[in-house]
Amino acid sequence: GNDGRGKEDQLGQLMIPLLRVESGEIKEYRLKDKDCLHHTSGIITVQCDLVYNHFRAGVRTLQPRETSVLDQDARFQRKVLLYNIKRLMTFLNPFLRAVQFYQTILSWEDKLLSTFILILYIVSCLYAELWMIFIAIIFVLIVFYVSVFIYGRDKEIYSIAKSRSDEPTRSDSDDISDEELLEDDTTKEK
Repeated sequence: GNDGRGKEDQLGQLMIPLLRVESGEIKEYRLKDKDCLHHTSGIITVQCDLVYNHFRAGVRTLQPRETSVLDQDARFQRKVLLYNIKRLMTFLNPFLRAVQFYQTILSWEDKLLSTFILILYIVSCLYAELWMIFIAIIFVLIVFYVSVFIYGRDKEIYSIAKSRSDEPTRSDSDDISDEELLEDDTTKEK
């Protein structure tokens, strides 16, 4: 409805599985919030008629419509740029830390660590075999996951990864029926 200022109030929205729609069937659905994660108060009764032409669907599959590139808004958006830079930095941070670590070793800032790495390199060149490389990689991964388990995640990386996840998640406390699970693979209707 309208509140007189031109802004519309959203009561809820609904996701209906189109592949499960039977023509003429009247069904009741509970409304959900704007992200379709949690139920809001309200029920809507819907009667759907699905018109599907197998011949036209086959033709459209073989000859899809051309997307108009000219209609897209190509303005520069600072928010999108900053978001993409954060994503890139999240990806590059481990590599930058590794380069910084190698620079400290090669510049001999920490003489004890650089000596240990040099001895380790010489011993590995003399005695290492090909199969040991894979065991070393597995060992590094295990150490990484144990350290994440013990010390937790980096809050900045975790928040960026969480903010960019587009898929809605459900909490375990929601009771989900089979009908609602089918609704997740559908289009949104307001």
